[in-house]
Amino acid sequence: MAPSDLSTLPIGPVSLALTAERNGETARAGQPLTYSLPAYDQWARDNLPPERRGSLEDSDGDGIVNLLEFATSSNALEPTVGPLFSISSPEAAAPYMEFNRNINATDVILSVEYSSNLRDWTIVPEHSPDLSVIPLSPPNDSSLLKIRYSPSARSPEIYYRLRATKIPIADPPPRDAN
Repeated sequence: MAPSDLSTLPIGPVSLALTAERNGETARAGQPLTYSLPAYDQWARDNLPPERRGSLEDSDGDGIVNLLEFATSSNALEPTVGPLFSISSPEAAAPYMEFNRNINATDVILSVEYSSNLRDWTIVPEHSPDLSVIPLSPPNDSSLLKIRYSPSARSPEIYYRLRATKIPIADPPPRDAN
């Protein structure tokens, strides 16, 4: 389905009654099939103009693509002033980076990557002891997590970046499957 087709889908989950007919008999499923529009697509439909809903679009021209803005709860219609995540000062005893994670971005993988040369990037494993959830200050938004990456190994120069990857959804079967 093309992104422009999303406007024809109803908002929220869609429940469908399943029936099968054969030889004049009808059978009905006991439970309806419930389908929800993927989280990014729903957010884009609710928050972005139709011509700027692509995950790799930059709707506000700040250099941050819509998918990353969604995954970090940044406003995709207002340019982000300053970095999307905070880092410790170079003099800090224990360097770190912190960023917000939108818990409603269920179809987006958000990865922390680091490099010492800006060419070769290493993904921090999601179960790394160097990643932690820290309390929000003030704790007023239950849809956000504050994530901190504090590398245990120290490097004279280290660069960080966030990578947002949309989880692919299976393509529908071809119309003529026979």
